[in-house]
Amino acid sequence: MKADEAASNLEALAERHFASLCENLPKDRNGRFALFLEITRTMDYWAVAQQRNPTGKQLSPHDFSLAQWGWSVAARYLLCGLQGSGLPVAGADLASLKAAGGLLRQFGIVFLLRRFAEMARCGFVTVNLNGDTLTIDNADFVIAHFADD
Repeated sequence: MKADEAASNLEALAERHFASLCENLPKDRNGRFALFLEITRTMDYWAVAQQRNPTGKQLSPHDFSLAQWGWSVAARYLLCGLQGSGLPVAGADLASLKAAGGLLRQFGIVFLLRRFAEMARCGFVTVNLNGDTLTIDNADFVIAHFADD
């Protein structure tokens, strides 16, 4: 697949996934802000819990990075000014933390698809589509950028 075509396909996939996520999110500003607070609370919990949880109960470094990238997308979409006065805050429980964590992961996927689209456009990755399987690989020359390998 040519670089521009691959980048366009990845961008379209990212935007379709993002749109499907946004369908189920609050439309009002206070609802979006409240969800952003819960997502931030979840990131704070994970950042602290990563240090205290026993091995095997921690997020993998990859999952934590995906959540951090997802937080960037969440901040862009959900962080907004409030309507009225007061702060829309609710108590957190395991269900709300899991829901926020799942949304962070899905927003992280959107972030990565957008990043891979740019990398494909610049020729740093190659993209192949075989049926329903999307494969993204480093371009052959990319290894030359890592002189210490």
